[in-house]
Amino acid sequence: RDGSVWHQTEAAQAGWRVQAHENRVVPARLYGPGVVLPGDSPESRALAAWEWTLGGFGFSGDALGEVRVARGSKHDRVFATQELDGLPVLGAKLQAKFRGDRLVMVGSDWWPHLQPVAADPALTQDAVLQALQADMAVGQVENTGTTYLSDFGHEDLGMAWLPVQAAQEGQTMWSAHPIWQVEIQGRRGVIPVRYLTWIDMSTGAVVLRQNQVMHESGHGEEAKTRRMGHVPGITQPVLPVFGQLKANVHPAYPYDDQEAMGMPHLELPLNGTSYFTDSEGLFNTDVSQEVADVPVQLRGLFATVFTNGVTPLQPTTFVNDFNNLTAPGNVKETSAYRSTNMIHDHMRTWLPEFDDLDFSMPVNIDVAGECNAFYDGSSINFYD
Repeated sequence: RDGSVWHQTEAAQAGWRVQAHENRVVPARLYGPGVVLPGDSPESRALAAWEWTLGGFGFSGDALGEVRVARGSKHDRVFATQELDGLPVLGAKLQAKFRGDRLVMVGSDWWPHLQPVAADPALTQDAVLQALQADMAVGQVENTGTTYLSDFGHEDLGMAWLPVQAAQEGQTMWSAHPIWQVEIQGRRGVIPVRYLTWIDMSTGAVVLRQNQVMHESGHGEEAKTRRMGHVPGITQPVLPVFGQLKANVHPAYPYDDQEAMGMPHLELPLNGTSYFTDSEGLFNTDVSQEVADVPVQLRGLFATVFTNGVTPLQPTTFVNDFNNLTAPGNVKETSAYRSTNMIHDHMRTWLPEFDDLDFSMPVNIDVAGECNAFYDGSSINFYD
């Protein structure tokens, strides 16, 4: 935000504001007073918008992949992906948001100047499949995983690039690692499984393995997190920091028994970057080392809890593996935080274009008085 590049852009001169990625040059989000840009179609206006806001940071329209338009009752949005040498860049996405013909917001997950890394010619797709089957299939003597599949099969989903951060001569650089996307198919007993798997074809690392078949557990049963093993015979990467944050809450009513449930959209400030949990309290990060004494507060994308003006805080240690953590706060505070987020998410399913409440709303606990709760236009207030 304070960098000279931003202050020299036309967007900064027009009074726009910026939210920056801590570890990337390109801003994450830019917004401000509506601006009319040239173009005779949403796509051409979006290209002008991205050049106007991101041109100083290395954006080039030559790297655009698929471009699509989503029209709404209040806003039109244009989305685009990024490509490098004809292949998609995983995780890259641009957004331009218009109210009428005026640009009001740009969102950016974009990597300019990516340097491609060559694949290891000795690491073939057949070798990867053999190693995966040895790790995952029932009856394989080398099986060290937790999946144990019968009817082992696969579907080739194509190659892509994965941005990977590295330090080079004291500077932060981003390279593009070649990723083979493959779906591993089979059965665990009578239950079908389909694992989306990403293999780094330059190192042999399994960087993603995620079951695309979802199962609904019965009422009162806690879904168990399955840990994936690493592929033997392929380089094992350092595990990143990932996991879940829960807290004891009243699920629906104050007289409900307390249950440990995921805390949605909670902010996790790790090494200068803010990560956020998903709707179930799960999180993934790019951090690959232990981080101690992280000041985790009961604060997130859509709610910040206060009791007597103080937000619950708990120093927390994150390890480079799965973290099973507890959010700070007492049951009244955690229940209020979770319920506020649930209401926000439910509202967005019915009013997807309504984003006026997309901010961290103050949630005040133990306000003096006899009533239940009230909303004053800017905060939610619960009585003691």
